[in-house]
Parts: sequence; structure tokens; C-alpha cells
Amino acid sequence: MHRSLRDRADHSDEGMTIVEVVVSLVILFMALTSLLSMLMASTGMSARARAEGLAVKTANQFIETVRATKYTDLTDTKLNQIASTMSETVGGMTVSVATSMTPHYEASQGGIGTPAYQAIRAVVSVSGPGVKTFRFATGTYVRQWHWTPGGSAGRVPPTVAFDSLTPPAGATIMPIWGSVHIGATSHSNMSEVVLTQIYVKWNTSYLATSTPNALDGVCSSMWDTTAVPEGRHSTLFAETWDALNQTDSKSRDFIIDNIKPPAPTGVNAPSTTGNSSATWTWPVVMDGESAVPDYVVTLYQMGLGGAWTGVAQAPVTANSISAPTAAFSQYYPSVVARGPRASAGLTANWVSPGTPGPPWIT
Repeated sequence: MHRSLRDRADHSDEGMTIVEVVVSLVILFMALTSLLSMLMASTGMSARARAEGLAVKTANQFIETVRATKYTDLTDTKLNQIASTMSETVGGMTVSVATSMTPHYEASQGGIGTPAYQAIRAVVSVSGPGVKTFRFATGTYVRQWHWTPGGSAGRVPPTVAFDSLTPPAGATIMPIWGSVHIGATSHSNMSEVVLTQIYVKWNTSYLATSTPNALDGVCSSMWDTTAVPEGRHSTLFAETWDALNQTDSKSRDFIIDNIKPPAPTGVNAPSTTGNSSATWTWPVVMDGESAVPDYVVTLYQMGLGGAWTGVAQAPVTANSISAPTAAFSQYYPSVVARGPRASAGLTANWVSPGTPGPPWIT
């Protein structure tokens, strides 16, 4: 008995075998390798993000500096000087700026004299440890403010218009799957001046945009209206710019109606026992983020033989209605909440199902 216990004790002190040690080391090595790969990937993405941010910031600074420079001082030498001051090392990242300038003339100038405007282009390159070279290109037009074209017509601004698929002004939009087409077209009315930008925006959001660099431009997109409060009057702006910074804009107002309102619930019996009128109330029905525009109530009265006759009431904007009643008669209301389309008279079926109220007897 004693020997058996001693033998078991000796066996438990043998520890791990070489195979177990090797297996443990392999598992540990694989775990460390995976962790190292994740750390390297995270570091690479962080470096990439820093490079992109630095490139965009430098490009914006370059454009701002160019626009603040006197037009007659804009030469290739001046641009190279501006670019060289911004070509530096920041936080281990090497920034370099390459620039070019292309003069543009009106036809009446014949390609001589001071250009009507200059097309400035810059390419910012950023490189550093752990990231491939990132390049960001940008540009701007700078015009000669004191130059005036020949001819009696003078400078003519561009024109912009909403395209034919965009809903007409004043329409109540019921999007399909939450989106609706919006778009615009533009045209430069000066054959020597190209368009540089065209876009459609809502509030501060650019819904569709394009940089045509041509005499004609077009932009379009699908506008997701799910974030727009129900029944909100929303204005879209279509704007265009040409190379001389001349602009034109148009606007359109819409009513957004994404979904049907829910049916009213909890119609309460009148609080009065008078026999000349009665008041019914119900909770406010929300249509998205806004209250529904109005309600339609049909007041049913029981006639002889138990038949119910409904009398439609004028739409009410409040969540209650008072209606005349007769003594010794039984009534109940049916309340329907209407969305902005129905309220605007554009469709009769954009409404919630009616919810009958409780019977009431004078």
C-alpha cells in the first residue's frame, strides 16, 4: 500500500513531456504571429489615414494661398515658390507639391495679352514609414478681375435647370423604396468658358454633383428621403459654376411623404352628458417625426331598425372633434389619420385605416 502511493507520487512529479512542450510553443507562436499581424495592419491603416489627411490639408492650404495671391503675380515661378514652402517633413511624413498653370483666353483676345483666367493644378504626394505614397490632386481657376470681354453682350453667366425626371415644384413626394430621382443639367453661355461644377443639394448635403470641365454638365442621383421628417417642406437647390466664377441656381420645394401614418387608437368617449353636442378625443398620431396634418372623422348615428348612418365631418387638425348630437340617440365616431399627400388632395388612399370609437348615448 505504501509503495503504491509512493509510485503514484513519483509519477506525478515527472512534469510535461518534450512533445507537450513543443506543442505549447507552437500554439504560443501562432497566437503571437496573429497578434503581430493585427498590430501591423492597424499601424498601416493609421499611417494611411494620416497620409491622406495631410495631403488634403496641404492641398487646401495651397489653393487658399493661390487665391490670395495677386493675379498679376501668378507665374510659374511664384507657384513653385508656394509649392516649395509646403514641401516639408511633418511627423515623419514627407510632403511634396507639384504644380502647373495653364492660361485661358477669350476668343476676342486672340491668344494675346493677359489671360482671362488661369487654370491652376496641384498634386500633393505624401510618403512615410509603413505607407505607400499617397497622391491627392486638386485645382482651381483664378480669373483676371479687371478684364472685360469684347462685344456688346459682355460676360454671360451659365444656366442650370432640374432634369425632366426630377419631381415638379410643389409635388408631394412618395418615394419608391425610400428614394426618388433628382438631377440637373447646366450650360455655359460663353463658348470660351467651361463649366467647373454642377450639383443638387438639400440643406448642407450634396445629393448629386459633377465636375464637367466642358460647356455642358449633368448630374443625377437617387435621393434617400428616409431621413427627412414626414410632411416637411423641403427645398432642393441646383447650382452651377463656370471657370470665371459666374453662377446660376434654381430651387424647388417638395413635401416628403415616406410612409402611411398608423391608424388612430384610443378614441375616448365624450366627457359630457349633454344632449346637444359631444366631444371625442384620441392621442396624436405621429407620421415619422411629425404629427399627421389632419384627421377625417365620420360620425355614425343609429337610426330606426338599428341601421347606422355615417355623416362625414370637416377635416380637423386637432386630435379631437365636437359634433352636434340629438337626445336619446346612439353615436360612435370613426377616425382616420391622413398623411401629407392626402391632406394636399393628391391621393385619396394615402391614409390610415379608420378606427371606430366607443358607442355613446345621449
